[in-house]
Amino acid sequence: MRKSNFFYSLPRREIILYPGAFSDIRKNLFFLRKHHKKYVDVFERKFAQYIGVKYALSVGSGRIGLVTILRVLNLKDKDEVILSAYNFPQLIVLIASLGLKPILVDIDKGTLGMNIKDLEKKITKKTRVIIVTHFFGQVANIEEINNVAKRYGIFLIEDCAHSCGAEYNFKKVGSIGDANFFSFSLTKNINTFLGGMITTNNRSLFMEMRKRVSKYKELSNFLLMKESIKGIIAKFLLNRKVYSFTVWPLIYLTNLFSPELDFLRIRRYLRFKGKEISDGDFKLSDLQAFIGLRQLEFLDIVNQKRVEKVEKLKSLLKPSIKSQEILPNTKPIYLFLLLIAKNREKAIKKLISKGIDVDMGFMRNCAFLINEKGHYPFSEWMESNSFLIRLRHSIPIQDICRIADILNNALS
Repeated sequence: MRKSNFFYSLPRREIILYPGAFSDIRKNLFFLRKHHKKYVDVFERKFAQYIGVKYALSVGSGRIGLVTILRVLNLKDKDEVILSAYNFPQLIVLIASLGLKPILVDIDKGTLGMNIKDLEKKITKKTRVIIVTHFFGQVANIEEINNVAKRYGIFLIEDCAHSCGAEYNFKKVGSIGDANFFSFSLTKNINTFLGGMITTNNRSLFMEMRKRVSKYKELSNFLLMKESIKGIIAKFLLNRKVYSFTVWPLIYLTNLFSPELDFLRIRRYLRFKGKEISDGDFKLSDLQAFIGLRQLEFLDIVNQKRVEKVEKLKSLLKPSIKSQEILPNTKPIYLFLLLIAKNREKAIKKLISKGIDVDMGFMRNCAFLINEKGHYPFSEWMESNSFLIRLRHSIPIQDICRIADILNNALS
């Protein structure tokens, strides 16, 4: 039995890598030739097969994937792009930076999917694109949204950054929209130290995107080495014992006053504030594709282990504790577990004091970006009353029982 919560705090993030990944990076960083596409082509083909689409195109990030899709659609200035109001703020900033007009739609309070009535109200003659986000590893109401998009002749994009491997009706997310994008950044369930993928069944669209991506720069060995070093440091710090001595004490001290003072949250907002989307267009390198291929081999195993751990936790929680609802005929992968707390600040203080590091969330009601505060009540409510926990796929069952006890006490 453990004597102290302090020594076994649960970090809010996880870095997933196959055994030997850092060794592979060290051995191959300068060995795999620049501009050589041996592994890139294989990774794209294997990923397309995994998702169940005809074509996959690798890019330098999920953001670059979305930009690539939007650019080949030949959209005009102020054409409208519809997306959820509850969202990642940089997504709205990105769309506006391309000269397009983001149109926000409120969410369903239980599932976080788009409110279909609000969606149909927002469609105009200038609506060209709908972006549906699969939040936190769960599946959005994609069938309803797809039906609306087809009825009005609107291009549908799936944002699958959190949900690689999740399914709707036995179809993988990223296979239903007209074009879709994935993120392979450091804390995603496929991690290639920056990177992303576009999927589609439209050949002409794929060929146009491939022509554009072929002109993108390849990440330099220096940048790849920098990202891998960041990954090594982050993975070390996220070891539960190391985290307890380094990061967790700082979080604990700031949360004695308010979770809003969480130094990691402040750091994220300072990085976002006023930052323009101008970090260039990159394509995936052969080394990143090599790492991605190895990660893909373990993806379903890791996802299934995490699902089992989250479902075990949910089975131990009191019925009064609410989480993000799962839609019928969907198979989530639970990159994060979203929980609801009426007095969120008090609950988070209790959880952190017991060694469970939770995140107030990186999604926000983005109405403040377009001066529409007060128009999206469910998005506003979700931002103010939810928080995120990340359960590791490797976490022992006894720790899940401990976490359940703490959650039941903190949220009752």
